[in-house]
Amino acid sequence: MMTEEQIEKKVDIHWRGKVDNDILPKIVEVWLYLQSNLADLSRDSELEGSVEWWFQHIMRGPIINIAGHDVDLTEQLIEESANDAAAFEAAKKVSASMIENGQQLTPALAGFVVTVLRDNPERPKSGHGTRSLTDLRNERLAFAVWMLRRAGVSPTRKVGSEDVSGCDIVADVFYYIVASDDKGLIRQPKGGSFSEKTMYDIWVKNSRVKAQKTTMGVYLDL
Repeated sequence: MMTEEQIEKKVDIHWRGKVDNDILPKIVEVWLYLQSNLADLSRDSELEGSVEWWFQHIMRGPIINIAGHDVDLTEQLIEESANDAAAFEAAKKVSASMIENGQQLTPALAGFVVTVLRDNPERPKSGHGTRSLTDLRNERLAFAVWMLRRAGVSPTRKVGSEDVSGCDIVADVFYYIVASDDKGLIRQPKGGSFSEKTMYDIWVKNSRVKAQKTTMGVYLDL
């Protein structure tokens, strides 16, 4: 795996002049995130990986503002916690972390904590909510596109446009990460090829990252 200094040099060489300079550190952040979170997947870690995905996703900002609307990212988590083992464990982990750090729980998380303390519900049966390693990998890749989206990089580009999209960047980063994976830790795509189109398909299909439901029932493209 590459060091942060090596990544910074690679990002500077590959993307300087193609994106605004203030986006370069964000690409480094995305690279480090993917390098760490793709390498920790193993065949025994589906449930653990799902819990960690939820945790990382929520803790980056449980409530964010998109186009003037407050989007509560914890609502879907709590909705799924009734039938999803990973969501249930993640809700406990997120709630505990926020309480320990003196953060105010969102209404959805507060309701979950009350239910757990009052009713002591059982976690959904083992196996519910676990995802395949390919799904976990794709969720992390889609989340990386979302990280860039929040930094102002469009996830996709119009036909004929030479602008660099979030899917372009993440596809390239994934290629470099796989190329430097001398221990074979990263789950590689079928056929060994991974293009911007592949990343676009992952982004579009990954509703957990692409859209979240607001309290008004409106779906917003993140």
